[in-house]
Amino acid sequence: MRDADVEVVIAGPMGNKSGDPGLSDPVQLDAVPQQYNGRLLTDDVERIGPAVLKRWPLQATR
Repeated sequence: MRDADVEVVIAGPMGNKSGDPGLSDPVQLDAVPQQYNGRLLTDDVERIGPAVLKRWPLQATR
């Protein structure tokens, strides 16, 4: 992605009940590859943030 000068943002599932586009459950992070280094869109940083820091401790501090 960096070589192509492209920024990727992962959002939550389309057509979810709340209508919000962001990730809202830490379980959703299981679908994100471990080597992913793009951005995540969330509707609930209090729930997603700790799981992101645990899964990607080095990338989350950049």
